Amino acid sequence: MYELINGTPMPIREYNGQRIVTFKDIDTVHQRPDGTASRNFRTNRKHFIEGVDFFTVNQPDEIRRVGIERPQGGTPELIILVTLSGYLMIAKSFTDDLSWSIQRMLVNTYFIVREQAGNYSDLLRRQNELESRVTMLEGKLLESKSRKPAKTIQDTRQKNIEYIMEKLEQSGEITLTKSKLLRMCRILKARELTEALKLLDEMHIISYRKIQNSERGKPKEIIVILKTDK
Repeated sequence: MYELINGTPMPIREYNGQRIVTFKDIDTVHQRPDGTASRNFRTNRKHFIEGVDFFTVNQPDEIRRVGIERPQGGTPELIILVTLSGYLMIAKSFTDDLSWSIQRMLVNTYFIVREQAGNYSDLLRRQNELESRVTMLEGKLLESKSRKPAKTIQDTRQKNIEYIMEKLEQSGEITLTKSKLLRMCRILKARELTEALKLLDEMHIISYRKIQNSERGKPKEIIVILKTDK
């Protein structure tokens, strides 16, 4: 049996109680080069859930049952059967006018019984929610990968210590207003600068203190760094 989709005969295939399509079916009705749907699937494989978006079938009897055979006879060793949700994910990258029309026809006249066509919008909404969650997780993963490794933080702290000691060798004391401190922080990174000061203080190499200034027109906070005699 066939369903006519935009003048193209579409074999009606069912598996596990629902209608499915093959990659070749998708390429044919969307008038795409052979292998396009399969490539889209492989590229985004991590987002597809087996048993929900697709089925992997490797039993000859089951393959014949869905009406798939090799042109030279026999059955493929393995096939991928794509469900409605899997089809929508694959077809997401097809944005031309014909593809939008084909997608609507496939959903309304092939995948979903006509009286259930209203569920299409709910399915798209669920798909968008799923994709949003995937995007959020990918963003968090990218953020975690971009964080500095421990060695990099240690290298930065060491550079900050060397910078502070170099200044102290020149004058024996560094007096920083809040504005000067902020400029130093932009050079050395604020968190690493604080860690360097604390480390040097704990080693009794320097001492530093914050002075609150109440004079009008003067900086509200001054930081004084002193080199110890040790």
